[in-house]
Amino acid sequence: MNFSEDFLHYVWQFRSFDHHKLKTADGEELKILHQGFLNKNAGPDFNNAKIIIGETLWAGNVEIHIKSSDWLNHNHQVDKSYDNVILHVVFENDIEIKRIDGSILPVLVLKDRIARDLIEKYETLFLTLTDFPCIAQIGTVDQIHIDSFLSRTLIERFEQKTELVIATLHELNGNWDETFYRFMARNFGFKVNALPFELLAKTVPQQIYGRHKNNPLQIEALVFGSAGFLNDQFEDDYPSSLKREFQFLQKKYAIKPLEVSIWKFMRMRPQNFPTISPRSVCGVNYKGESSFFKNDGNKQRGRTSVIIK
Repeated sequence: MNFSEDFLHYVWQFRSFDHHKLKTADGEELKILHQGFLNKNAGPDFNNAKIIIGETLWAGNVEIHIKSSDWLNHNHQVDKSYDNVILHVVFENDIEIKRIDGSILPVLVLKDRIARDLIEKYETLFLTLTDFPCIAQIGTVDQIHIDSFLSRTLIERFEQKTELVIATLHELNGNWDETFYRFMARNFGFKVNALPFELLAKTVPQQIYGRHKNNPLQIEALVFGSAGFLNDQFEDDYPSSLKREFQFLQKKYAIKPLEVSIWKFMRMRPQNFPTISPRSVCGVNYKGESSFFKNDGNKQRGRTSVIIK
């Protein structure tokens, strides 16, 4: 078979395989509730997938390879960002893969579930030397089908965003302030770090920041500590003081910091690095720029650059 992992990404993303009576390589029943979202940055191939293995619901990431041994070839076995992979999707299962903690990684084998004609179409389209692989086919599609497709995708995208807001609002028992805060935090991460910022907002609700709105040191300690950026030993006074302050606040509010490995740096401008972007969260929570709480104190001066080393 002459195809790349990109082809398997397509097959998984659009479920273009036989998903009748799915089972893992170990024989456990498998149901795919959501295949996740394609990740074009560092880390697992698909994020936020939901599946059921046996009777257990799993939520996490999915990694895709031609062969299961590619997991080792790519050194995922030593990369903590792959610890939360819940399913390994492969064309050929040639070796058993274990996570860092020694647990066996569930595998879905697609070798006998992809139609032969789909593979042939892929080879025809993507192994061509033309700049536009579909140049021979696109002219046969009626304009009305193209217009209908674009309109449908626009509506579906709007509905997906709306459903996500409603689901979050329901989860928070109708708290619009907290719902808005979560989505605002998510947007600070843009596409690459949207999920880590959302998790950061869940880790420390905005009400907790409100209790410390007049103390910029505690605000920054809460943000950077909860994000997992204060685990190292620092020589500079300011990050050291942030760490001491967070250790106190962590015990007070029973905060469990995020794993540093979930933050992505690849293909990002330095000003958007996740070690810098949380300053926006600090500013909102301290300066009173949101509707959650007001503050007329002195403006916080950014002194967090010493953390970035």
